[in-house]
Amino acid sequence: MPLITKISTQKRPGRYNIFLDNHYAFSVSESILTRYMLVKGTKLDKLAVQQIQDAEQTDQVYQKALNYLGYQPRSRAELKQHLVEQNYSEAVIESTIKRLQALHYVDDLSYAQAVVRTAVKTTLDGPQKIARKLHQRQVESATIHQALQLFPRSLQLDNATKLAQKVKQQAHNQTLQRTRLKAQQRLLARGYSPEVIDQVLANCNWQSDPEAESALLTQVGTKLWSRYQQQSQARSKLYAALRRRGFTHEAICTFLENLD
Repeated sequence: MPLITKISTQKRPGRYNIFLDNHYAFSVSESILTRYMLVKGTKLDKLAVQQIQDAEQTDQVYQKALNYLGYQPRSRAELKQHLVEQNYSEAVIESTIKRLQALHYVDDLSYAQAVVRTAVKTTLDGPQKIARKLHQRQVESATIHQALQLFPRSLQLDNATKLAQKVKQQAHNQTLQRTRLKAQQRLLARGYSPEVIDQVLANCNWQSDPEAESALLTQVGTKLWSRYQQQSQARSKLYAALRRRGFTHEAICTFLENLD
């Protein structure tokens, strides 16, 4: 039966090399060294060596998982994928994850709730966009639904209104109609439901200033006319371009009548 003839320390703190019958056999951490009472003169059969090496790998995977979780919260699927990429066995990975779940270091509901809280506080994303993010991290739909209870409709309306107002403030040389459409598109892209969007847009002040709209039409129309006036069907092209920018049919017709 092989005999431990030497135990030497590695450069890495807490790591030890085990020599059997004067030949290097394997390395272990200090916790494994202590747990299995490995000292010079200990005899180890093949089964004992295998048990020690399995325990060493299990501890390595556990430490890797803890380090990965230490940077930021992770979903169960994210953690598993990370460990799979380290080429650990499926059995060791699953036992490690179960161990971490028992200690509540891995908990998809807590993870999803943390994602929702952060998104609500630091972004203006809607619930559908947050849900997509969690789905990408393979969190179950029922868990996502439960976590989104932290984002009630009243809070959705508050954040959606802030986003709509932000679009209005950023709109330059845009008709109110076009700005409203942009706000609607932005809210939809950021994950708000049609019902929330309709309520937000209804509550925002979208009343136009006729003088400002007229001045904007004159400014934009004059600039576009300098581009189109030498082309065939210049007025038709100008009309179409102004309609795309949200100006009304009546306002455009009036502008065209007064166009030199």
